[in-house]
Amino acid sequence: AKQDGDNDDVEEDNSDDDVIIESEKETLNVELKARTIFGNIYLWDKSDKIIISDVDGTITKSDLGGHVLPKIGFDYCQDGICEMLNRINSNGYKIVYLTARGIGQSTITRNYLFDELNVPNGAVICSPSTTRAALYREVIQKRPQDFKIPTLNMIVKAFNDYNSNDDDNKDDNDN
Repeated sequence: AKQDGDNDDVEEDNSDDDVIIESEKETLNVELKARTIFGNIYLWDKSDKIIISDVDGTITKSDLGGHVLPKIGFDYCQDGICEMLNRINSNGYKIVYLTARGIGQSTITRNYLFDELNVPNGAVICSPSTTRAALYREVIQKRPQDFKIPTLNMIVKAFNDYNSNDDDNKDDNDN
């Protein structure tokens, strides 16, 4: 807010530290000591229609095979899944890819999904666990739900409050 005595000729400081959001997807690079962390930020409205797709065992043919076989050159994708995801996306849905893979596999997972399989762009949510811990939980313990269920609940909460209220309002107006 301007106050008396403020100089009209003073411009705002638009230094490199300012973040200007120009699209629904922005790339984030954070440098911490000797590491640079890369990620994407998706700016979706709570009214956007989303679909959540599991990766291993849904897009790929199995959990273990999905972790390992694409790395050594095997095509281990379910027949027709890429076409289905593209049709869903073309109908206005945004796609969230959920995987119990560890965060250390996030770049490999994004490259596999978007560069090799050519599925529609979307948020990839990985487990915050190490690769070893995530593989142990999914393949040995067979408990990927320990990560996936709480994560799904958070996603539903972020979008469902708006959508359930919207549905309630539609029902009230129809009566």
